[in-house]
Amino acid sequence: MPRCCTPVPDEFEPSYASVLVGDLPSKVAALEAGLRPCITAWCQRCSRTYLLTSALPLFPRPSAHHAHMVVLAENLGKGAQ
Repeated sequence: MPRCCTPVPDEFEPSYASVLVGDLPSKVAALEAGLRPCITAWCQRCSRTYLLTSALPLFPRPSAHHAHMVVLAENLGKGAQ
């Protein structure tokens, strides 16, 4: 279920990764401002863009997952150099 319709409990509770990224709620909101391949998807139920969370079980905390997605988005945005 998309996180837009089913909130992730304690998703912004600090983790090592989230502290390094800083201001995680704002950065996740910025990612969800538009569709980004491999990062976000469109929810047909509530008509919003949401952060993909299928890899949440691989991280110790949801905030660590979100931090990694933010960094991934930043690196994908740089393109080939």
